[in-house]
Amino acid sequence: MSLTPKEPTIKDNRQISKKWFQIFKNIFAIIVLFGFGYYLWEHKDELYKSLDVSLWHLVSIILLIFISWFLGGIQATVTYRVSNINISVMEGIMLTLAGSFGNHLPMRVGTIIRANYLKEIHGLRYAHFGGIMGIRTLLTILATGISGIIGLLIISFTSYQSIPWDIVLFFLLLTFAPMLLLVFTIPKFDHNQGVLLKFVAGFANSFEELKQKPQVCTFIVILLLIQYIVLALRFIVAADSVGIDIPIGLLFLMAPLAALMSYTALTPGGIGLREMLMGYISFKLGYTFALGTFIGAIDRAVLLVMMAIFGGWSFLVVWLRCRK
Repeated sequence: MSLTPKEPTIKDNRQISKKWFQIFKNIFAIIVLFGFGYYLWEHKDELYKSLDVSLWHLVSIILLIFISWFLGGIQATVTYRVSNINISVMEGIMLTLAGSFGNHLPMRVGTIIRANYLKEIHGLRYAHFGGIMGIRTLLTILATGISGIIGLLIISFTSYQSIPWDIVLFFLLLTFAPMLLLVFTIPKFDHNQGVLLKFVAGFANSFEELKQKPQVCTFIVILLLIQYIVLALRFIVAADSVGIDIPIGLLFLMAPLAALMSYTALTPGGIGLREMLMGYISFKLGYTFALGTFIGAIDRAVLLVMMAIFGGWSFLVVWLRCRK
């Protein structure tokens, strides 16, 4: 019997890489959340004043959050119907809320439960779900870039200040990179060449199916842009609640970036990362870091309460339906 150690296989190397990536992501999330918490603690007096909002401001933010959820439900409905999954707008809203709530939990549970629900209730395969999520991610990035460029133009023409080149380059990249990927055709794979290639084929087919309907993609981008405008209005209300006059152009930058950060899996629900990025963008364009951070914190506080109530209920309903 040979005592020579077995060479690690490709599968073993992937498992090790995945493990190290997960460790890195957890460390990064802890650093971001700790840093954000420390910043809020150092500015706790200003934060307490910021969170002391009037009933009118609170109701306005709540109504705008409901509108955002409604727009998200329409996006889900339109997207899944391309794959012959007929869901109502209310079901789309419920899935969106369940996913958002779950993504505040470890391991992106929200994405997992949505994929499981669509497979168990509507027969949508995981690979097809992955393809749909892939192209929706590209469209989200594209809409973020477009909104950002609009914001930079508004700032440039209204305040006559020079825009940092790295900010310009960043939003140009967000705009044109997804366009190139949307133009590129994914090669076809044979469904009968193993489990992995079968999954890849399902992903590619679903991705291409939605991409071949530019009117649907355009409609989703328009809905996303409207959603960013609604989010910008939430920030206006949050700023007004503490007597801050926020430039319109800055809102067109912060709103899409805030939404995009909430979309990532680096911290639960993008907590801390979203608010600190808003502060950074605000600072880079000549405003205070606290301006972006506190506006994001006010909006986040209201959103978390609503997400705990409506998102938690949606998550429970989706989970129970999957178990039937």
